[in-house]
Amino acid sequence: MSKWVLPVAAVAALFSGGAYGGTVNFESLPGSTPAAGTSITNEYAASEGMTFSNDTVEGAPYLVQRDGLPKAFSGVYGVNNVAPGVDVGNFMLSTLDGNQFPAPLRIRYSNPVNDAGGQVLDIDRGEGWRVDAFNTAGTVIDTLSLMDTTDGAGDGLATPWLFKHAGADIASVLLSYTGENRVVGAAFDNFTSATNGPTPIPLPLAAWAALPLLGALWMKKGLAK
Repeated sequence: MSKWVLPVAAVAALFSGGAYGGTVNFESLPGSTPAAGTSITNEYAASEGMTFSNDTVEGAPYLVQRDGLPKAFSGVYGVNNVAPGVDVGNFMLSTLDGNQFPAPLRIRYSNPVNDAGGQVLDIDRGEGWRVDAFNTAGTVIDTLSLMDTTDGAGDGLATPWLFKHAGADIASVLLSYTGENRVVGAAFDNFTSATNGPTPIPLPLAAWAALPLLGALWMKKGLAK
């Protein structure tokens, strides 16, 4: 009597679906322990599918610690400290390069994503940021503006930004300072990404889709005897 077994990979292909993505909040660091001043580039590439870089200057983004040095921003709550009720943990990312503005921050995704988001801390007093989303060809496909009047902006607050696209076309995001020409500070945290998987095949349709494969396997088994 002939026997056949549907390969696990085929079953997975028929029923795969949903969404997957990553989150980087810098509270843990793959392979080591977070520490102020640590450069961040590709440490989260394997686990979360994200890499970070200063877009126009030498050096790399680095970690800063809440209520500690090196300084990323300051205000009525102190150095690198956030307003009460703001949940950003103990570590954030900075791109200060010794000049008066934070350097542009580039986030690249290992594979294009549908959704990309994060937070910019301490947008106040005439400060502003432009957030551009790029496709794989390097073309800007979406833009957001964050200003001191944006919901969630203010001294020591974390202003959220988020792109949500129907297709997985976001290959990278660039955050650039656009505010007043004066000494400013800022930090970044809670980066997220998501890629929508293929739509699950309903059970009856999946069964019909499997029939040709099952028939081919049965015939192959029969011819081998």
